[in-house]
Amino acid sequence: MSDKIGIVVQLDNYFEGPNVKLFQMLQGGFIQPCVKRNREQISSSKMIEKVVNRKNKLKGYRQVVSNGGSAGVDGMSVKELSSHLRENRDRIVTAVLMGKYLPQFILGAAIPKSNGKKRLLGIPTVTDRLLQQAVHQVIGPKFEVEFMVLIPCKDLCR
Repeated sequence: MSDKIGIVVQLDNYFEGPNVKLFQMLQGGFIQPCVKRNREQISSSKMIEKVVNRKNKLKGYRQVVSNGGSAGVDGMSVKELSSHLRENRDRIVTAVLMGKYLPQFILGAAIPKSNGKKRLLGIPTVTDRLLQQAVHQVIGPKFEVEFMVLIPCKDLCR
């Protein structure tokens, strides 16, 4: 077995056109491409429909609730999200489908770092977090690059 660390990269049509030169460079190095094919091609309007699909929103809602977190600028907690969605679901979905939905402002918070300084943190509203999660669940698998690192056992034991 070689002492080299090998990486298998799975990409969708990445090594076509101008990326051929990069592909050739990677072939001589440690990275070996494994191109995924036959991924579903959908239009942006169908993708948005998938984002606001009931099952996808429910999955996103469960993830947001399990993550918890602070309220955004609107002051709404994760516990209040369910009742907010019951009252405003149709308005939110229509706004998203029409391209009229505008996320609310981000609440800025400074959290202390171990070195005594502070780090700025942006906290979106829970409604915006739900929509971000719903979008992530739809487009994430389409654009995600998967890496599998192959490390020989003797390198792990050092």
